[in-house]
Amino acid sequence: MLIIGFDGFSLPDSAKRLIDDPLVSGAILFQRNVLNLEQVAALTAEIEAHRHGLLICIDQEGGAVRRLRDGFTDVGPMRDIQDAAGAYQAGQVLGSGLRKLGINVNFAPVLDVDSNPLNPVIGSRSFSTDPKVVAELGVALHLGLQSEGVISCGKHFPGHGDTDLDSHLTLPILNIDRQRLEHLELIPFYAAVQAQFPMIMTAHISLPLLDPQWPATLSPRILHDILRVDMGFDGVIVSDDLEMAAVAATYSPETMVTQGAAAGIDLFLMCHDTNKQQQAIHALHALPETRQQLSMDRIDSLVSDFSTPT
Repeated sequence: MLIIGFDGFSLPDSAKRLIDDPLVSGAILFQRNVLNLEQVAALTAEIEAHRHGLLICIDQEGGAVRRLRDGFTDVGPMRDIQDAAGAYQAGQVLGSGLRKLGINVNFAPVLDVDSNPLNPVIGSRSFSTDPKVVAELGVALHLGLQSEGVISCGKHFPGHGDTDLDSHLTLPILNIDRQRLEHLELIPFYAAVQAQFPMIMTAHISLPLLDPQWPATLSPRILHDILRVDMGFDGVIVSDDLEMAAVAATYSPETMVTQGAAAGIDLFLMCHDTNKQQQAIHALHALPETRQQLSMDRIDSLVSDFSTPT
């Protein structure tokens, strides 16, 4: 139920101890873990050898957000992709390259609609200002990744495109109602649910007209009621990094895990701090066993479904 990050080009002992915990489901790689492609392949093999069947994750969207650079084919920013055929091909290229390196999860595609030109974090990461285009191309890229045996992840639910603040630094607030979401932000996510995306990532944003208490990542009204019940998503819900200031400045790791699980999150990203990762693991073990099992069953299904390329 926890994805950890760590420093270095090989697996440190501190990460090995965390990965030994049965509620740790995988690791995420950043540029700090990348020397060259050969080294990355050796690192993923080391992770797999230490514990078989883990999710080995990366943000390799193309364009500005890509952890693998030298020697890895860049498909360019999503904004430059013209049609579904191009998006599918981009997904295939990304999937093939990642699979060869032993990476089985790509946190892509971005399903946010590029609706705010002042947005500091989405911009060219989005396929379009048109939600229907985002839906079509996002599904196509997902299918391309899936064809190479790589797990895709639509992000950031329920839509980060209209914010004018960076959630890495602070909590963006969107004063929009459900009707507006239905007509814009949710259109690509409905398409993702229909296309059976295996994973959807949350947004660290506040929508006080939907939930005046909790940001989307921690909101049962947004994750359970809208995504799970109303939209019918039964795959894995993964949080964005819980060390981002939008949530970390206000909530402890224990609160985020406890409330996130109540909201419906299956996988929690904790990408940097070993102490916070240990606190998150402790909180996960404090959850009722039935709640743990619900998420672990979803996560195990991911691993088995994508254990070999299709």
